[in-house]
Amino acid sequence: MKASDGRMVRYLAPGESPAALTEDRIRRLFRDYVCEVSANESLVVVKTLPGAAQGVASGLDHAGWPEILGTVAGDDTIFVAVRSQKLVPALKKRLAALLEG
Repeated sequence: MKASDGRMVRYLAPGESPAALTEDRIRRLFRDYVCEVSANESLVVVKTLPGAAQGVASGLDHAGWPEILGTVAGDDTIFVAVRSQKLVPALKKRLAALLEG
């Protein structure tokens, strides 16, 4: 199925639309499931509770943040591919801030 903005959408919770993946929703996902955010020069790593990485990664993928190229999720770890090395510190800070608020 295609969303109104042309993005492909495969799975949604009942009553949910792609537009529902707002910063508030991402913040709730982070508060509920994320334990830690870290980074090196080229990659941001998000640690979650066991079994939660895929849901959080999907939220990040559908958030529409321009600095994120995509994510790879395991059981409790997400690798976030960042569009540019210059954007890594700012993205790490943005994601870490979701844990605080």
